[in-house]
Formats: sequence, C-alpha cells, structure tokens
Amino acid sequence: MPQPKTDPRVLRTRKLIMESFIKLSSKKEFKDITIKDVTAEAMINRATFYYHFEDKFDLLDNTLSEVLSINLESTNFNNSKLDEDTIMKIFKALTNFQQSLHNRCQVEYETELAPIIREQLEIIFYQLLM
Repeated sequence: MPQPKTDPRVLRTRKLIMESFIKLSSKKEFKDITIKDVTAEAMINRATFYYHFEDKFDLLDNTLSEVLSINLESTNFNNSKLDEDTIMKIFKALTNFQQSLHNRCQVEYETELAPIIREQLEIIFYQLLM
C-alpha cells in the first residue's frame, strides 16, 4: 500500500528526485535528460520515480512550480496590502527566480514557466485581496 504523500519519507524522496533533476539540468538539455538519468542520479528505481511523477514533463512542471513557490514564499507577503511596495517585492522574487533558473539550467523553460508563474501569482493576489 502506498504511503500518504505527506509521509516524511515520501517528501524526502520527492525532493531528492527534484534535486537530481535540477543537477542534471545544469549539465544537459531537457530534451536529453531521461528518466534513467534521473533515477541513476537520485539512486532510486523507475517505479519510485513513477510513484511521484507521471513523466519527465510532470517532473519539470512540479520542479519549476516548487522552486518558484519557494522563491515567492521567501518574500513574506503575510499581512501585506496590495500596494506598489508589495508588487515590487513580487516582481523582484520573480526576477530572482528567473535568474537562478538561468544560472542553473542550460535550456530556457519559458513556455513551461508562463502557466506556473500565472498560477503562483493568482494564489498570491488572491491572498492579498482577501
């Protein structure tokens, strides 16, 4: 029986897979990264990979979303109001995210990034407007 997705072991394995993918992204183009590469880097088997992700595109989406979310959460928007300062903080967090992605990865992920950024911005603005 699979463990719940909040089980610490599951979370650690998921993080390990994402970190392995990020490491590989600094060495190879996305199109050249295989599931075998990721599983070898993470030292897991294919079944473990597929327990966490559907395919490498799902891994890419989840990794980008996670990294962006971490970047945005590092800028504390709690108790913020929607004003020029808050918008500047959001813009700066997005810029830092894009710069760190550019520094770590050989390939541009612009088409994958747009919906992820839009989703994260919707969450932030929804919270700010409530």
